[in-house]
Amino acid sequence: MLEAGVFEKVIPDSGSSFKLLTFSENELCSNPHWHFHPEYEIAYISNGVGRRQVGNHASVFSDGDLIAIGPFVPHYRFGTGGSEPYTTVAVQISQSFMNQDIFNIPELRAIHKFKKISPYGVSYSNEIKEEVGQILLKMTKSVGFQRFQLLLTVLSILSNTDSYQLLNTTAASCTVGDRESQRIKKVYQMIETNYRNQISIEQVAEELSLSVTYTCRFLKEKLFKTFSEILNEYRVSVASELLLETNKNVIEICYEVGYNNISHFNRRFKSITGVSPKEYRKLYINTKVVAPLLG
Repeated sequence: MLEAGVFEKVIPDSGSSFKLLTFSENELCSNPHWHFHPEYEIAYISNGVGRRQVGNHASVFSDGDLIAIGPFVPHYRFGTGGSEPYTTVAVQISQSFMNQDIFNIPELRAIHKFKKISPYGVSYSNEIKEEVGQILLKMTKSVGFQRFQLLLTVLSILSNTDSYQLLNTTAASCTVGDRESQRIKKVYQMIETNYRNQISIEQVAEELSLSVTYTCRFLKEKLFKTFSEILNEYRVSVASELLLETNKNVIEICYEVGYNNISHFNRRFKSITGVSPKEYRKLYINTKVVAPLLG
């Protein structure tokens, strides 16, 4: 079981049994923390290139995204890092809502499939993304029973399609205490702020006020990875986005994301994505497919 994340308390909208959120690019980037909550979540990003991190999975999307996650699944950000304007709509649904008897009637029984696969983290095809995205946008302009009906329609579509990809090979639900949560948050904040520079495990340990030995064990137990693996995955994730979003050459990107040796960068990139940076750009730029990061 994954143990990571900052607990986020979700309060349903006034007069509603679920919460609907709408973000612009500027609003979303102000709070991109690694967190989890007891609610199911469906998130739509209208367009653009960006990174997704759900459970143990990290990857890049190149034409917007539609993601579903189950209760207690840690996730990092839903948005893009580019300059192109975009909108994110997210709906957060309580477990008590999803466990209502109404979902046992024949017409709605298929929604149990959504409940079953969401703990793995789910990415949907572009066709489903566009269909559901339009409904979610319509929900932002609706209230009361009409909004409720639209949510049922979204759940029905997601439960009756096979056009999706599970993002984790096992359920990615987590349990974590407040102290561990704050430590993990500090690690990701340190990486996000300093990934362009050299960061040592000694610096991380000092930031956490822990010994180096305990810090290594803590990261391995809670995130199932060494600090080096976590840092390299983050750098490669940023590099992947730059390859798709900018015209910078591979050497420029290598140095921009914190590597000082192009051969080392190429090896790390290929070990995580399965292809070289040049092959990655050739495969995914100007396409509408998800560019996966392995591991």
